[in-house]
Amino acid sequence: MLIGNDTQIGKALNKLGDIVILNIVFIVTSIPVITITTSFSSLLYVYLRMQNFRDDRVLKTYFKAFRSNFKYAAVFEIISFIFIYFMIVNVNIISIYNTVLSNIVKVIFTFLTVTIIIYFCANLAAFENIFKTHLINAVLMSFKHILSSLIMFIVTVLITYFSIVDTKLFALYLFSWSFFMFSAMAYFYSYILMKVFRNYEPYKTSTNSIMKEN
Repeated sequence: MLIGNDTQIGKALNKLGDIVILNIVFIVTSIPVITITTSFSSLLYVYLRMQNFRDDRVLKTYFKAFRSNFKYAAVFEIISFIFIYFMIVNVNIISIYNTVLSNIVKVIFTFLTVTIIIYFCANLAAFENIFKTHLINAVLMSFKHILSSLIMFIVTVLITYFSIVDTKLFALYLFSWSFFMFSAMAYFYSYILMKVFRNYEPYKTSTNSIMKEN
């Protein structure tokens, strides 16, 4: 008997196919570097929509979000690069005088960088606001929803750390990142972010695009 799309196995296979396709598209659209944030925001847009609707047009949805989010995402990425460079320089200076303090600053800096990037991209995907509002909300959410932030931060750091350090499994990690890891992480984030966003009125009143089936 053939596996239908409406069966549990069929749905799982379709989901896996979407994850692989979106991962490859994410990598390709991130090649210019300046579009990495736009690509990540587009991934989150697709998966956040999937929490509400069945979407059989994931590529169309992805590129729709890509075009819509590019301007703000590109500006944010430039600011992020400047901020990261500034912090690395300062951490290196601090490490000369106090190694313990330097390590503490590194952890805080990494936490803020990871969580603010995730929340900014998610806000860009879920809400219609000006750039300043997206950025402020991303910073505030990083602290207000500290448990969610910590979960996403720990998962991100652990996966990235082992991918870099565990050279014996380099081929496996390379295969994973090439075909599904970026997409799978965004899919995982979307479940956490959905619970966060349901606390906010603009989301509840369906004024944003991920709540509208189009």
